[in-house]
Amino acid sequence: MSSRMIIGQLRVSNIYPMQDIIYKNSLYEKREEVEFHLKEIKKILFPELHRDESYGIGKIEEADYLYEMYKEINHLLQKEREENEGASTNVHSSIPLKLTNKPLIVVKNSFELTRNNRINNLLDNED
Repeated sequence: MSSRMIIGQLRVSNIYPMQDIIYKNSLYEKREEVEFHLKEIKKILFPELHRDESYGIGKIEEADYLYEMYKEINHLLQKEREENEGASTNVHSSIPLKLTNKPLIVVKNSFELTRNNRINNLLDNED
């Protein structure tokens, strides 16, 4: 679940699988209808929040931890881009804000994981 949904930000752009379905199937004309229904759902789930209001960060620990994960992944991806491509700095360049007492996630390069798995499989099959 998206940290944005937990804090009351129910929009197509925050529900990634839904956004993908809309774009992959050229359902652009349905987006407005989906957004309308999400606003109605928000009224039921978060009656205390105004139409454009949400709890934001620092209010719900589960959402904060998901946010930390998201920011850590983007920070590490940006560091790689800066090292490999000389990419310019952006919002993900600085060390992410720490909101919880939970440990940071460990992000591993998918190429290295794939390579290591292939090597392990080869070694396992040498018998």
